[in-house]
Amino acid sequence: MSFHRFAAIASALALTILSTACYADSPIASAEARASDGASHPLSPRQIKLLTDWLESHRSGWSRLVLATPPPTESLTVTVHRENQKSANISFYAQQGWRGSLMYWGGAAKDNRQGHFEAQQVEVLREELQKPQ
Repeated sequence: MSFHRFAAIASALALTILSTACYADSPIASAEARASDGASHPLSPRQIKLLTDWLESHRSGWSRLVLATPPPTESLTVTVHRENQKSANISFYAQQGWRGSLMYWGGAAKDNRQGHFEAQQVEVLREELQKPQ
């Protein structure tokens, strides 16, 4: 196998691993949303499906989080619980320049990811998850 072919295969594998980190094979069993004012509520089955579908359709756009300096205040944090896995947090930000960013804080530092998406897409998702059902 040539070096270039090996490098191409290794790159494709690395991208696949990075892009699927925020969408695990294990379904979300439950989740809670917590606003910056401390108000919290469990996500409804409809909201969990919305989040699951959104993460599945946005598998690309994530990169490994090596060093993060996010804004000091999240506008919303969603804690997801999957069967047989540690909980993870997804942080949404309202500050200018951060509205299209999501931080995924996994069970271990190696699982942490930052996603960059269209701000409007992230805002619609945040608004839906923030509503108590």
